[in-house]
Amino acid sequence: MTIGQSAVAAPEGLRVTGLWRSGDGSKQVLVGGLPMSEFIAKRNQLAQQGLAISSIAVYRANGQDNFVAVFEPTPNNKSVTNLLTGTWEQFAAKDKEMFDKGFRLADIALSMNPKSARKVLYTGIWKGGLGNGAQWTDPAMSWEDFLAKAKERFNQGLRPVSMSSIAVLDDVQKGSYKGVYTATWRDGLGNGALYFIPPSEGQAYTPALTKHFNNGLRTVAFNTYTVNGQTPMYVAVVSGGLGTPGEWSSPSMKWDEFVAEHNKKVAQGYRLLDVSVYTQFTKID
Repeated sequence: MTIGQSAVAAPEGLRVTGLWRSGDGSKQVLVGGLPMSEFIAKRNQLAQQGLAISSIAVYRANGQDNFVAVFEPTPNNKSVTNLLTGTWEQFAAKDKEMFDKGFRLADIALSMNPKSARKVLYTGIWKGGLGNGAQWTDPAMSWEDFLAKAKERFNQGLRPVSMSSIAVLDDVQKGSYKGVYTATWRDGLGNGALYFIPPSEGQAYTPALTKHFNNGLRTVAFNTYTVNGQTPMYVAVVSGGLGTPGEWSSPSMKWDEFVAEHNKKVAQGYRLLDVSVYTQFTKID
């Protein structure tokens, strides 16, 4: 397994979390902290080796977006990475374009619009070979609206394949932030039970996840963010019908700590299924 090195040192406030599941992660490549042009070059290099992105996360530092991603061997490595980090309208247009070409969204990541802390930008990973069924992604919204939309999608027979969250400015006068959430849903993924673990601090999230795990459910996707600049909030979707393999979700940690944890998990027979990042508000970028 190869760890991609950052072009610049990870910012002091960067925090990373991961979801590992039983499997061979020895051929995965974890790439961290590359700005867009260098990340695209790395993606193209790895594509020549038959590896494609399976999970992506975005954080802003040094005045630019930086990308963390997991690459792994795939039987269909014709993945397309759209690093638009665009508005919802731009993202939706790109998604329709890719959908019409037979590609489906494999992962989505949110980042904050540098020109407006009230808005988010969207980054997507589209892949071939994921079927030709219906797929829907909704713009980021409050937790209550997100749950209502999730119920609607569930009743349509759709199931989530990825999700993302981020904190945006809520009250300018108070300088307070709120979480917003998005997910990508697809049909043809079975009819297993589905639960969302609400945004929680670690001491509440862990027992909730453990309860679902003991009931035979497994995590489909998860995300982390912070609304107060320091405390991580964890949110996830768990589902039945995925079997009962072992899995482990990490608490938030610094990049070097995360790399060490990833190496340990791979040695124990796990593969990195999902990665999430956020930046603590330690200084103004």
